Amino acid sequence: MNEKFRAIGLDTEDKITEFIDYIDDLEDTEEIKSDVYGFFEEESSYNENHIPAYVVMTKYKGKYIVWIEDQCCDFAISYPPYNLCDIFSTYDEANEYYKSLAHSGIKPLSEQVEECKSQLIDEVDLRVSTIVPNVLNIKVWYKNCLIIEHLTKFDVQYINNAITMFNDFCEERNINICKIYKNRNNLNYQREYVVECQKKNEDAIHIYHIHIPSVYQGRVRCVIDLLNNAKVVESGCVIPSSNCQIYYSIRKGEN
Repeated sequence: MNEKFRAIGLDTEDKITEFIDYIDDLEDTEEIKSDVYGFFEEESSYNENHIPAYVVMTKYKGKYIVWIEDQCCDFAISYPPYNLCDIFSTYDEANEYYKSLAHSGIKPLSEQVEECKSQLIDEVDLRVSTIVPNVLNIKVWYKNCLIIEHLTKFDVQYINNAITMFNDFCEERNINICKIYKNRNNLNYQREYVVECQKKNEDAIHIYHIHIPSVYQGRVRCVIDLLNNAKVVESGCVIPSSNCQIYYSIRKGEN
């Protein structure tokens, strides 16, 4: 327990908790200022309709109290962090603590997306949904190609590694990958990746259907991992490793 609260008559944890819960309704309180704190847990930040918690400075009985107002969500996951509540004799002391809490919680989903993009080595398209209400499902598209599936957090290093693998794969084989997308094979109804590629300075586009092994189903995966054992033959076609099924056709013209 924060012993400084005894100065205003709050000598138990329960009294402090009740005081913070109803501080806005008390007489002789004056709100000095407030700012966004953030969310208490990742799950609450995924819904753009949720409202983050705020850090508030309130003056009460000559003291300055800094506390965290509850977040507003469709479901209750955790309680406000009462342990972060503190009391100060001067404004300057309170203000330093207040500034340390402002924007220190978990950011809204839209801000997490932008923060992640700002740390990447190249521009990507992050497509974010939820598998279940509390679990993210992130797909990463790069140069019109699906390169990552089932990512559950904004893992900058993992995405940057995938971007590097993609570019290295093309450079080492002297090819351009025009498209990678997911499809259901009409012959066996299994999921697969369709890869459209062409040798540099050639018009022929080779289309490959790469089976997704069951071990990868529903798991975080970098698509380039399935192609990384591939090799280039004289025609410029990419031949996947032996554990991948392949059906292909070749067409002429622009992609």
